[in-house]
Amino acid sequence: MKELLRQTLAQLHEVPGVRAAFFVDAEAGLPVAIDAVGEVDARRVAALAAALRGRLARAAVGAGFGAVSVVEVEGGGGRLLVGGDGELLVVVVADPVAATEVLRQEMKGIMEVLR
Repeated sequence: MKELLRQTLAQLHEVPGVRAAFFVDAEAGLPVAIDAVGEVDARRVAALAAALRGRLARAAVGAGFGAVSVVEVEGGGGRLLVGGDGELLVVVVADPVAATEVLRQEMKGIMEVLR
């Protein structure tokens, strides 16, 4: 299973501008599999991603939006994308110029397989 997760992350990493891609245990907020280049603190990003995804999912339901597929946070130095609604979250850290729509589609495809 871990090898399949790593191969999937490597596929995400082929999108230009991706610095890191990993799977996160949604409950524990810990990385399960990591594919990172450079200085990305996977443990901190994983904890943030799990907390962010949980809170935004509850807020979206409360606002009547329904289920959230992918959450994106954009800053001057890059983007954080978090997707998933099960035990595993798909997390991507990317440069500001990364092809976000391509990443979203890739992440949605991965999430379908995980269901």
